Amino acid sequence: MRVVYMSLMPVPGQPANSGVPKLSETLLRSFESLPGLSVDAVSLVDGLSDPLVFCRGNVTYRYFPCKARGKTATLYLAEIAVLKKIIAELDPQIVHAQPTPEYLLAATICHRPSILSVHGFAYKESSATSMFSPVRMVGVVRELLQYVAVARAKNVFSMTEYLDHYLKRVSSAKIWRTHNPVGMEFFQLPPPRREGMRIICVGTVSARKNQELLIRACAQLAKEGVGFECRVIGRKTETADILVSLVEKMNISDRVQFLSSLSNDEVAAQYEWANVVVLPSLEETCPLSLMQAMACGRCVFGADAAGIPFLLKDQMYGTLFDPHDSNSLVSMIRCLLERPDVFWMKAGSAREYAVQHFVPDAIAKRTLEIYSSLVS
Repeated sequence: MRVVYMSLMPVPGQPANSGVPKLSETLLRSFESLPGLSVDAVSLVDGLSDPLVFCRGNVTYRYFPCKARGKTATLYLAEIAVLKKIIAELDPQIVHAQPTPEYLLAATICHRPSILSVHGFAYKESSATSMFSPVRMVGVVRELLQYVAVARAKNVFSMTEYLDHYLKRVSSAKIWRTHNPVGMEFFQLPPPRREGMRIICVGTVSARKNQELLIRACAQLAKEGVGFECRVIGRKTETADILVSLVEKMNISDRVQFLSSLSNDEVAAQYEWANVVVLPSLEETCPLSLMQAMACGRCVFGADAAGIPFLLKDQMYGTLFDPHDSNSLVSMIRCLLERPDVFWMKAGSAREYAVQHFVPDAIAKRTLEIYSSLVS
């Protein structure tokens, strides 16, 4: 089976701690040793000077340069043309594309069997910004282009019921159910130490991820004399600088740390340190940080918003809170302190679910089966 897999991928030497690059890295590593498969993994990299190619097992990794700015303004036409040419030269039996418009649209016009993976909604993800901000405008364009691609598609992967509702509304494509993979390092972490409260929140520090709510909850917990430590792990941004100032203003710098630019091993070490993982995001489809928490048996607290309730099966595998009310999160953490067995029972069930559904080798085999079905 010859496959072209087009996606955002981590550039060699740079960590992929979250999001689609991490998902791609995890799935491709399982593809490397999967019999009956030959994969060309293609990614466009902003500002790369020359193409970069290397092989590992069954996978040939191919990185191509593209301009760092202005792609949205030109509707990704140049990038789509480049990808279409690459596909023609590689001559695969099937094309798998995710997550942004250039990959999705190129797959739908390459005149080969193709399948798309949709990972989110760019407009919703930018809705926490001001109405006329550049980020919001880019979100609108990307959302429209994604709609065009999905409407054209004949086959689409969906990993959650949250996506199903959207796909059935905008497309007649066949929906193939699969799950996102979680790296084996998270399944192999030792069981959490239950004493104390060690909280992590993993993801780019941004208005959408809503880490400010967690900071305000931490300030309330400190005021009430609750013992805890909290680490916010994610790429440093302007929002991070604002939140660091907020932490200092609230006098909780001894309780709350910001960590960025961590390697994959360092991120896994933070999960090992933690016993609670919190994600207050306003918009998520199927958040990897909570899936990783489930895989290593930590207590999961997620915002009652977007796709998070679907992942946690309406609190079977974690606890939901109001993403607009820090008191809601504080109340749930108080419940953990008062009735820990209830929360650790959820964590154990979540781990069992993750072992059944998120192990990368099993997902790679399932994906190959779907590829074969489409080709045959």
